[in-house]
Amino acid sequence: MKLSHKHTRLLPLVATLLILPLAACGGGNSSSESSDSSPSIVISDITIEEKESIDLYDYVEFYPEGSEDTINFVITSGDDVVTITESGYLTGLKEGVANVTGTTDSTNLSDSFTVSVTAALEPEITPWEQFNADGNFEAEDALDRFNLTGPTASLQTIEADSDSSRNHEGLALKLWTGDYQAATDETPEVSSLVDFSLGYTFTDDTLVAGTYTLEFDIVGALSTLEAEVNGTTYSWANGDLTLNGSKYVTNYVVFEQTSATFEFELKFFGANGDVNWGYVDDIKLVSGNQKPEIPQVTNLLSDGSFEELGTVGGDFSLQSIWELTGTPGTNDWGANLKIDSSGANDGSYGINYWHGSSTEDDFTIAQTISVTAGTYVLSYDIYGGDYSQENSANTTISVLQEETIVASEFISPSGTYATITLPDLSLVEGEVTIAIRIQTTASNTWIKLDNFVLTAKQ
Repeated sequence: MKLSHKHTRLLPLVATLLILPLAACGGGNSSSESSDSSPSIVISDITIEEKESIDLYDYVEFYPEGSEDTINFVITSGDDVVTITESGYLTGLKEGVANVTGTTDSTNLSDSFTVSVTAALEPEITPWEQFNADGNFEAEDALDRFNLTGPTASLQTIEADSDSSRNHEGLALKLWTGDYQAATDETPEVSSLVDFSLGYTFTDDTLVAGTYTLEFDIVGALSTLEAEVNGTTYSWANGDLTLNGSKYVTNYVVFEQTSATFEFELKFFGANGDVNWGYVDDIKLVSGNQKPEIPQVTNLLSDGSFEELGTVGGDFSLQSIWELTGTPGTNDWGANLKIDSSGANDGSYGINYWHGSSTEDDFTIAQTISVTAGTYVLSYDIYGGDYSQENSANTTISVLQEETIVASEFISPSGTYATITLPDLSLVEGEVTIAIRIQTTASNTWIKLDNFVLTAKQ
């Protein structure tokens, strides 16, 4: 298809040009090739880059000099390579060659020329920009610039995380290798599905001394997560980092950069067993302190999100905040009750209960604090199912003062994490106990609890 565009600028026309015959000319002809007695136009061949725009009239020469006319430009081939506006501006659309003919409007002088469109030069990417690009794992060769070490390093892959409930799109680094085998006395390490390190080092002169933030998203169930930045180690175990088995969480490591070289390593390890898995994505380095400020809530409960209990492996005997009464059962995959990342809604730890047998379970986790007289509000996060009030009637959250039950509610199942708030609590001065009781005979009951918050109502 031929596209015709008329140059609409009104230009003076030499009178003699109107009465002289057309001289044949080729694209790129010089003035010496034109007869002094024959009027003509010469339009030079053009080379531009993709997306570059030019004024075609700048490439037109009239003979005799000083003669002008409006010009009609027609793309004779390559109308997908260039486009021409009505006012005579040409833009390169893609790499290729187009042929164009320009004809004067009043005198019918004509010349043809070619337009060669070259690919636009890619802007040079800095090592810092390359690191951030590789950190989202979208490029096929992204892993080539990382240094993977450890027993399962060769098994790591990049794949799409199709779990829409975690609200994460695109490609991510899959931590679970799928190589699980039951451990034996001779090979106790083979059941560790996640046992490797991911490193990256670059030098960039634009990385000047100052404050920077390393960010990365992670979800999974691991026994160890560490980030080493320029030789300093930040750990999930001591609370520097956050790991959650229910959803992606963004970690922020704020540090001072002192040179143009940045050294980074993430370490992922899993305990023996077939429950280790995870994804990591969107690793990037940004200038300044980008860690968001979290609004502080005055929670009268200590360790209401179980972060401290989690750092001691959920061993109630190693802390004095929460008291465990009763003995949770076990199933073929370990203890029914765990304090781990799979139970967390926010943070790295939460109550993760799975009753995988028909044997009855009945235990209580409680904390006692002192309060003044007043009105209080208690809330918590719940995610769980496969039980009911009929078979687990005593699975409750209760508030007690002086052995009197102030409030007690059944912990109802929830298909997603939900925040439950009890009706206002009228408390007298003295000790108050918050008791979480789990009692069930239902096989496969599962309950995740997190973020128990008791606040004084203003």
